[in-house]
Amino acid sequence: PIDLDYIYSSHCLEHLDDWIEAIRYWVSCLKKGGNIFLYLPHPDQKYWKPWNNRKHKHVLHPKDVVECLEKFGIINIKYSERDLNYSYIVVGEKSLNG
Repeated sequence: PIDLDYIYSSHCLEHLDDWIEAIRYWVSCLKKGGNIFLYLPHPDQKYWKPWNNRKHKHVLHPKDVVECLEKFGIINIKYSERDLNYSYIVVGEKSLNG
């Protein structure tokens, strides 16, 4: 098994066919207490919606990403509001019980 201290992803998930499977896999690679840091395009930016930018396959809302992370054993999750780059951050840690 892989036991990483942290996973960092910037503007990646919206390009993947199955972003949920990517999160599941990344969490499985984290050691207990490891951190995941996601930087994602904010849904307020019209250009980043898949019908405007064909490289993007998903619109990822912060609360949906949080719910997905929780499902796979991430705790102490925090997320930001939209920043000046029309992006947001979601961070959390893998449960010591997970």
